[in-house]
Amino acid sequence: MRVAARPGPLVDRDRELEVFRRVLEGLGRGRSSVLVVEGQSGMGTGALVRRGCVLAGEAGVRVAYARGSRYESTVDFGLASQLSAQVTGPGQPRWGNDLAAVLCEEVLAEARRSPLLVAVDDAHFIDSGSARWLNAVVRRMTGTPLVLVLAVSSGTDQEPALRGLAERVLEAGPLTSAGVRQVLAAAFGEPPHGGFVSAVAHATGGVPSVVHAVAHRLAATGTTPVPAAEPLMRAMTSDALGERLARILDGLPDELVTVVRTIAVCGGSLDFELVCSVAGVEGMSSAGARSRLRRAGLLNDDPRPALAGWVPADQVLAAMDADAREKAQAVVAELCHRNAVPDDVVADILLDTRPVGDPWAAGVLRDVATRRTELGDTVAATRLLGRALREPVTGSPASRILFDLGEAEVATVPFASDRHLARVITAPAGPDVDALRVRAADLVLSRGDHALVGRLTAEVCEREDVAPEVRGKLLALHWLSQDRMGDTPEGAGSAAVGPLPEVPDDPAQAAVVAWRLALKGQDVRRTRALARTALLADGRDACPLAPRTAASVALDLAGMTDEASAGLEAAVADFRLPHDRSAVAYALLVRVGVSLRHDLLDAAARDLDTVLTTMPEQCWHPRQWHLLEAMRLLVHARSGELVVASRRITGTGYTDSAVLLYARGVVRLLNGDAENAVGMLLECGRLLLNAGLANPLVIPWRADAATASRVLGHDARADDLQSTHDALTRTWFADTGRALL
Repeated sequence: MRVAARPGPLVDRDRELEVFRRVLEGLGRGRSSVLVVEGQSGMGTGALVRRGCVLAGEAGVRVAYARGSRYESTVDFGLASQLSAQVTGPGQPRWGNDLAAVLCEEVLAEARRSPLLVAVDDAHFIDSGSARWLNAVVRRMTGTPLVLVLAVSSGTDQEPALRGLAERVLEAGPLTSAGVRQVLAAAFGEPPHGGFVSAVAHATGGVPSVVHAVAHRLAATGTTPVPAAEPLMRAMTSDALGERLARILDGLPDELVTVVRTIAVCGGSLDFELVCSVAGVEGMSSAGARSRLRRAGLLNDDPRPALAGWVPADQVLAAMDADAREKAQAVVAELCHRNAVPDDVVADILLDTRPVGDPWAAGVLRDVATRRTELGDTVAATRLLGRALREPVTGSPASRILFDLGEAEVATVPFASDRHLARVITAPAGPDVDALRVRAADLVLSRGDHALVGRLTAEVCEREDVAPEVRGKLLALHWLSQDRMGDTPEGAGSAAVGPLPEVPDDPAQAAVVAWRLALKGQDVRRTRALARTALLADGRDACPLAPRTAASVALDLAGMTDEASAGLEAAVADFRLPHDRSAVAYALLVRVGVSLRHDLLDAAARDLDTVLTTMPEQCWHPRQWHLLEAMRLLVHARSGELVVASRRITGTGYTDSAVLLYARGVVRLLNGDAENAVGMLLECGRLLLNAGLANPLVIPWRADAATASRVLGHDARADDLQSTHDALTRTWFADTGRALL
């Protein structure tokens, strides 16, 4: 008999052991009995059978014990031969045509000679020959001092047939909290903490094999059974549950294993009949399959099947090869879509599938990504849109996905955002593509990659497949990308692009012409007229945000402050968060500058906070970051927070950004460092003049340089700078006081 001589004490099994004792007493009186110990894998059915064998041996009963195996379940008479050999001894000849009958008679003859207990662990793996032998023994054993004890796992193929042989079925269940405490105390050699006992009981579900495995593995590490050990305990429990899952699946037929994997894929989204259809179940009814999986402990009791809470779904799928898993997921996703399962569920399934190849898949992924973006979950939206691009989409749908992806990525991977929006700008012609390419260029320009916009718009403006009105707006964005506060000299990179018309009909072009006139300080009346034309345009497609913002600033520089403020307010209102994150943030950043120009410090500070919330500084292109940093320095400095502003410029090196040089110069001046301040302000002026930006109200570098010069005692230079500033201001025909941007 291959049974441990004296295993450790069983926990929470007093009732079952009492049944064993009564059965053995009946055996002593010559009574036969068939006892089945049934339970889910890991519930200790094998331990109960082995303990029954020990009790029988202590009572002077002969014992024959064998254990079934999946790998030996195809060996005919494998289990029967093992048991017969233990009873009669090896090498005994077997005569007759019916081996089942021969082996049956051998066992019965030995039982008549002296009481006998025959035990089979994992009897659900019984081979067909041994099953015939077992049935023969049960039919003929009446009045023979013979006990058959069979351990069976719930939900297995042979469970119903083996239960049908039993006079008594013992159902092994989970351990109680007291039982868990007892196992832990035995493993650790000390009483466990009450909170730790509760945590172990909850994590393991009281499954004896899992509790024992976790307890002994923890004890082997030298861990103390206290709440501080719970993280390690949970990690070990996860491993033990995975091992239990593998044992359960090992005992199920392939069809049911496929059903379990299909449920893991769809996450309870399909009716069980559909699940069985996807899994290709043919050998049993859907009701029978569901009943068996519930008995095995793998399914919950919900109307739509889902894996039981303890089942690690990732480990269910990990056992599948990648090709089979992706194929199953694609089929499940399509069935879910056809059966009106919510798109959010379908999209989550599609994330891990191969391309489906049907237009509905990309549409579902994009629609769900849009909702996730609106909820602020741009990381999830990025994953969904990236998956949508793997579908064979072209033309307008592809451009729409790329555009949405660019919008979603700007808060997390902004340079990737620019790359995807760049593909929209240069996309092949198609319905709705032209409007998207203008919006894409507008968003990239708002984030600050002026060089990319300049290069791509120059390419697209030469294409004949792009509508003339769209080329006109792209031409406006191209020229706007060339005039950025002295960062790029006027005309750079524009040789291949035609000039803007003197009297533009397009609102975007009117905005840019007004902006360029304002920068140069030329023709204030025409500047006002063109800027107003731009702001009267209906919606973002008629006049994109960057030109609309430029027109508002031009009006402000031209003395039309109320109209400028209304234009910026309308620009912000015309865009949606979080979709148009970079556009809204840019418009607000420009409004910070307008508020500073008019000493509206509270409004500037509020808008700056909103800018940094909407677009944190790491999301901006380095060139646009110069403007952000300049606004931040000026808000701090002019609000009396000189310590904060000074800390931000400590240790900074040279920059070729005129606006940032100006802001640093102002901070130095207000902090009493007039010598460094005047150097920065004069360098700012040099960059602006080199770029042809002559309007003194754009950045009032001369006025502040004059103040710094006067502090240093350079009165002649101060007078010259101030008089030039005043003269240019009078020439511009505006009296707006201090000016910035």
